[in-house]
Amino acid sequence: MLTVYDQYEEFSGGRDMRKVPLIHLASSLAGLYGYQTTQDVAHAIDCALRLCADMAIPIQRHFQRVYVFHDNCLESDWLLSDLGGYLLYADKLNNSFGDE
Repeated sequence: MLTVYDQYEEFSGGRDMRKVPLIHLASSLAGLYGYQTTQDVAHAIDCALRLCADMAIPIQRHFQRVYVFHDNCLESDWLLSDLGGYLLYADKLNNSFGDE
């Protein structure tokens, strides 16, 4: 029987170390970080996704589109890992330097 060889399996002892918990909701973090509009958040998410793609970081491990029901309306949102939340914060910091 053939099996797929995973070089990380020996290192991890058979544990799946590739699962990253998606514990942050982008809309919640956006309020904490001071984003004013949903367009600003969408732009920050887009920048974070492009950064991850450029650095060969698996996007699906750190970002997942979800839909939430809010004020009698279905809205798109994102579940983020800690890295995704940090990238959202870093984008806000990067764009706030010109505001001072």
